[in-house]
Amino acid sequence: MNKIVPYLIILNHCTEAIELYVKAFSAEIKIKQKYSETEYEVSQNYKNSIAHAEIICNEFH
Repeated sequence: MNKIVPYLIILNHCTEAIELYVKAFSAEIKIKQKYSETEYEVSQNYKNSIAHAEIICNEFH
C-alpha cells in the first residue's frame, strides 16, 4: 500500500504545531532536532528553534 508522506515547512511556532499534530492525530514524535544540534549556522535567536521533526501518526500508520 502506498503512503502519503506530507512535508511541512513551518516558519514560526513549530513546537506548538508539532504538539497540536501529536494531540490531534494521536501521533508520537520520532525525531525533534533543534538548530543548535545541527551543522547549520544560524543566529543565536534561532538556536533553540526546530530544524527538523518527524512524527508518526498511529491512526494512519
